[in-house]
Amino acid sequence: MNRLTGALVVEMATAALSYLQQNEARINALNVFPVPDGDTASNMILTLKAAIDAVRGQGSLAEVAEAMAHGALRGARGNSGTILSQFFYGFHLGVRGLEAADAIQMAKAFEKAAEAAYSAVHDPREGTILTVGREWARSAILEAERGSDLIRVFEAALRGAQGALEETPKLLDILEEAGVVDAGGEGFVVGLQGALAALRGEPSELAASLTVNNGAFNGVHPLQTIQLAVQDAHHRDAIDLAEITYIYCTEFLIQGEGLSIDALKEALLPLGDSLIVVGDDRLIKVHLHTNRPGQAFEIACDAGELLSVSVVNMKEQNRQHVKGREQDSRDPGAPLTGRAKVALVAVVAGEGFEEILKDQGVTMIVPGGQSMNPSAGELVDAIEASGAEHVILLPNNKNILLTAEQASLLTQTPVTIVPTASLPQAVAAALHFDPELSPEELAGRMRQAAARVRTAELTRAMRDARFNGAQIQQGDVLAMSDGKLLSHGRDLEQALIEAVRGLGAGEGDLVTLYYGAELTEDAARAHQQLLLREFPTCEIEVYYGGQPIYLYLISVE
Repeated sequence: MNRLTGALVVEMATAALSYLQQNEARINALNVFPVPDGDTASNMILTLKAAIDAVRGQGSLAEVAEAMAHGALRGARGNSGTILSQFFYGFHLGVRGLEAADAIQMAKAFEKAAEAAYSAVHDPREGTILTVGREWARSAILEAERGSDLIRVFEAALRGAQGALEETPKLLDILEEAGVVDAGGEGFVVGLQGALAALRGEPSELAASLTVNNGAFNGVHPLQTIQLAVQDAHHRDAIDLAEITYIYCTEFLIQGEGLSIDALKEALLPLGDSLIVVGDDRLIKVHLHTNRPGQAFEIACDAGELLSVSVVNMKEQNRQHVKGREQDSRDPGAPLTGRAKVALVAVVAGEGFEEILKDQGVTMIVPGGQSMNPSAGELVDAIEASGAEHVILLPNNKNILLTAEQASLLTQTPVTIVPTASLPQAVAAALHFDPELSPEELAGRMRQAAARVRTAELTRAMRDARFNGAQIQQGDVLAMSDGKLLSHGRDLEQALIEAVRGLGAGEGDLVTLYYGAELTEDAARAHQQLLLREFPTCEIEVYYGGQPIYLYLISVE
């Protein structure tokens, strides 16, 4: 077999989907955290299905790849799904303009796919799906350069991916301690096994049940890679929302020919942090926090034409004591649009939290959270349904941050993400919502409010595991904060005390308990009294969150 066509790519993706679905439970169980958040395979499955569903009718390899890239970007869920969507986007870049691809062209497209996935994470960790994807592409290139055909190249690529997967525990201590390989890498390899089966012409038991939508392909140019300091779902490092090292939030567009995302990233990265570089060789969008916006503009002008410049002083946004604000400068004679100036959109799990956040001004609720990540497309739909001129998005989970960034680039509505990592942080942030303020000032206040909140969660271990140096048994009550184990054991009350103590609750602090769907109000009130005895100098409040999975979400501020 010497030519990779659009129809064959669809068959391969469909077989990959079948293999992933057959192995979904096993891959999800590789999660290193002994809590019910193992949804790596589920997110990859939903993302892959969105890519397949986006293909409409027959088309060239380039047309099919572009459609699948767009579908994957919109359908991406969680970090694993979002990174998978970037593989699709990079592959699309690698086959642009091709009716079909030979072995070397396919291998080079794999290389583009791996590059795009790496570029999606500002600080990529080795030992993850990224490592597996890189070795997949490298092995494909080596075999293709020997003059091998499509099947042999793909077989070599799969062997490279499998070898890299086996090495992941040596690269990440957390995997070695848990005795597992990386779940995202395992899902990637399983999908490749399905794709190879289709390439060889072997039947897939799911293939016959899936049909590609009919109709003309309506190509929408998908946006490229996302530069975001977000780690893989297995590494939930704490996010510091409070410290502002770089003052100016700087955004602009660059227009030109032959633009290089990699060159721009390399030039801009020394100027600050929170770098996002998206686009293609003709139009690039840049977001950067820096103390030298002028230098960023000079770099942009050297690359192409500078458009749509925005510079915002974030320290000014975050001043606690604003003595006044400028009068509305809008021309009083200008026609009113009837749209809200700014709206809040939040990802929420639990009817209690839904009511709390709606009362605080959240316009649109996107159901989701731990183990049920919304897609980028669902976030886009909620953003656009708000009808606002500007949207502030609260993701409320670290595994949704990357998807939220992707969603912000797929909508015409300006979006500011306040990177809340928990629902209690969202409550604190939403308390400061004032639709009369500018989006910039609002976001600054909300970031500052969220930064003051320290959070922990109580849940039950779903399996025996070794984690953070502790031997955990199925059914243990776990108290965790920012991915670190504060306490484990059979006693819920003791775990609750250890959680509050681990959050550093002291004199004058407000401790808030949000109890989940599994608990009753009477039980929560009894636990409130327990904490009042243990922490007499703290104020203890109790609210119904109704969240699944977690017995309690706890905040201290």
